[in-house]
Amino acid sequence: MTSPLKERSLLSPRLAAEIATNRFCDHQPYYRQEQHFLMRHGVHLPRNTMSQWMADLTNLYLSGIYRSMHEKMLCQNYLQADEWSGAT
Repeated sequence: MTSPLKERSLLSPRLAAEIATNRFCDHQPYYRQEQHFLMRHGVHLPRNTMSQWMADLTNLYLSGIYRSMHEKMLCQNYLQADEWSGAT
């Protein structure tokens, strides 16, 4: 058995990958994943727990990538952004 990604947590690398893939690749919201885990595996995995896990892992593992991209962006002479307010 692999060690958890977070202390005192059941979050394994495999579970984190499944939740992230379902959410960000397959566009499956956390409430639907919550239903799926309960129906298919008999495990109640609350959506707020999944959301917090993803936020924690993002801060832990992706903050370095974000900082590097931000630094490179600030060194550019020209930046272009695609902004959309959503207002009609």
